[in-house]
Amino acid sequence: MDTETGQDPSPADVIIARIRELISSGALPPGHRLPPERELAQQMGVQRRVVRKALSALAEEGIVSRQVGRGTFVGRAAFGPKDTILPDLVAPMELMEARLAIEPVIAAEAALRAKQPDLKRMRLCLRHGESASKFESFEEWDTALHRTIAEATHNVVFVMVIDLFTKVRANDEWDRLKRRTLTPEHRNLYRQHHRAIVNAIEQRDAKQATLSMRAHLKAVRDAMSEAV
Repeated sequence: MDTETGQDPSPADVIIARIRELISSGALPPGHRLPPERELAQQMGVQRRVVRKALSALAEEGIVSRQVGRGTFVGRAAFGPKDTILPDLVAPMELMEARLAIEPVIAAEAALRAKQPDLKRMRLCLRHGESASKFESFEEWDTALHRTIAEATHNVVFVMVIDLFTKVRANDEWDRLKRRTLTPEHRNLYRQHHRAIVNAIEQRDAKQATLSMRAHLKAVRDAMSEAV
């Protein structure tokens, strides 16, 4: 249940989140044709109309492109960068320096440009992050939230940058440090930070969105730095 609205996510919201996860993970690469609606409905255990509603919402954001007579394809807004660097060559502190320089700007742009579907997806990520009890699940929804914020800028370059950060976060050193530092106390703190960021974006407060994102990333950086 959404702690903010008191409502459970709709079936279409769940399907939207699942498709976005598949795109982010690379399972559905740019230009890839999705299975037909009937097949997707069977795979995901929902009615076909639910899949149709989810795909329509994704199409409005450019995440997928629906072409009459051809099918549904992963769209340009889901494009990520090519593998131009090796994640293992980037140190965690280098990544955090880059994130501190760029993601507060992205949060400010999201506050100015986010649409209601974007805000709805942010709340979905918050909800799952709140209930995540395992490291892997928490990291998954943390990553999804930061990407959703980038998507809310409606600037594909910002999305590409976040996808590059995500690739670097897959390296072994990052995983080791994050596991060591993601204590229950830090996890609760990061959840508070995430709520503050999303609240600022919803309120169209670009300055506060910038400050909240910077405070969050500094806390992550400091915790990881102490563990090095």
